[in-house]
Amino acid sequence: MKKILSIIAVALLLNNIGLSIAGEILSPPNPPTLSSPPNGSNAPGTVVQFRWNPSPGANNYWLQVSLNSNFTQLVFDKAIGNYIGVNLSGFPDNGTKYWWRVKAGNVEGWSSWSSVWNFTNGPSSPPDPSTLISPPNGSNAPGTVVQFRWNPSPRANNYWLQVSLNSNFTQLVFD
Repeated sequence: MKKILSIIAVALLLNNIGLSIAGEILSPPNPPTLSSPPNGSNAPGTVVQFRWNPSPGANNYWLQVSLNSNFTQLVFDKAIGNYIGVNLSGFPDNGTKYWWRVKAGNVEGWSSWSSVWNFTNGPSSPPDPSTLISPPNGSNAPGTVVQFRWNPSPRANNYWLQVSLNSNFTQLVFD
């Protein structure tokens, strides 16, 4: 029993200093290869599925998702364990562009980052029309400056305002 424990202790010691029993040197894994969402694709909806191919020797993966290509505006930045994918929720489904990358890790450290891919998040359908707030319909807006206000519409990331002298919008004063 004492001999078996000694062999296990030596194996653990060798593994901790970067050697295996077979004498091969352990090192951080290679970066994973990204799979989904495909580069340049549209990933509509509020949940986006991220997938990559496994890196031999890896037992942990780190995912970053950013609002810019230099990853200074991170929306997700976390080690996720020994999984080759994760579903992330909370995306706005409004046409926002994101960049993502993954690195692989093991007891010897982390790989460099994978290649960087980007995707656009939706929209999965056109946004609903906005609800006008002011000025109220049929009201008199005196003066030379009129403030137009409306409620935001889910999935909208820009708005187009038209002002007309008639109800069929054939005499536009602002487009």
